[in-house]
Amino acid sequence: MAYHLTMYDWELFTCVQEYELIYQANLDTFLQHFNQIQFWVVTEMVLCTNLSKRVSLLRKFIKLAAHCKEFQNLNSFFAIGMGLSNIAVSHLSQTWEFQYNPPKALTRYGSEHKSAGRTEGRTTQKQYPSAYGRG
Repeated sequence: MAYHLTMYDWELFTCVQEYELIYQANLDTFLQHFNQIQFWVVTEMVLCTNLSKRVSLLRKFIKLAAHCKEFQNLNSFFAIGMGLSNIAVSHLSQTWEFQYNPPKALTRYGSEHKSAGRTEGRTTQKQYPSAYGRG
């Protein structure tokens, strides 16, 4: 997939002539492709409701960005990075915790997950009583 993104980006990039940096004919197409990749990443991440599938998807996007970087395709690399750093994606705190701390996250959100009333990106008094002055 990274290879095909790179080939498409290269095709768009080679269409941009020096004078177009001023007049922006093919440059707009190149920028639209960047935005499409960015919003594709955001859409896929936000629409995935299953936590384990979303973590898997996050890992795939990170690997895809790494492959784009290997192909020296900085356009897609940064588009994926911007998609993952979008506010809607960055608020998926459980997804990021599972990505970076799987063993701790599995025990933390195992049986306590349902009893604590945890929702994505929001804490409750039941979970962290000391943070609310109870404990």
